[in-house]
Amino acid sequence: EDAWIMEATATWMEERYADPVNDNVAYIRHGQIGRPTVPLDTFGGLGHYGNWVFFERLSQSYGVGAVRSIWSRLDATTGAPDQYGIQAIKSFLTASGTTLPKFYANFAAGNLAPAKVYSEGSLYTATKTVKNFKFKRKGQTKSVKAGVRHLTAKSYRFKSKVSGKIKFTIKGPKSKTGPAVLATIYKK
Repeated sequence: EDAWIMEATATWMEERYADPVNDNVAYIRHGQIGRPTVPLDTFGGLGHYGNWVFFERLSQSYGVGAVRSIWSRLDATTGAPDQYGIQAIKSFLTASGTTLPKFYANFAAGNLAPAKVYSEGSLYTATKTVKNFKFKRKGQTKSVKAGVRHLTAKSYRFKSKVSGKIKFTIKGPKSKTGPAVLATIYKK
């Protein structure tokens, strides 16, 4: 199987088995929360251990059986599905009524405020935004070019001191490649 998914789910299992220990929290800064521009399915360094939090989000959304269901899809014995890591995650999410791009976009957005998303999220350091923009007057515009690799995320914060409309224009790759953009607006 893919080494990244074996290590990420093993670290996730530590959370299930020895919840009070929280040794796995030390790895978060190496995974998607701390390094969202490194692909989720990367094996190397300590990132795969930090990506246990992706499976935490899956289990909080779909129950702890979600990870077992994914592992059942990875089963390579005769007659079993024998899917690879991302393929198994995609098929699980499709069977659950969503898609990997939608789930991943919400996962990445939630990592900006982990205390609100994860049951122990107050222990995690939030993902940093790539850049913060402030609007001080009406009619002001900002332009951002943001290339992202597969299974990565970049987050930007736009803050306005004036009321008015916000318009986002996004040019991205073809939908068959599975891109996702999520805009979250907080009003005072």
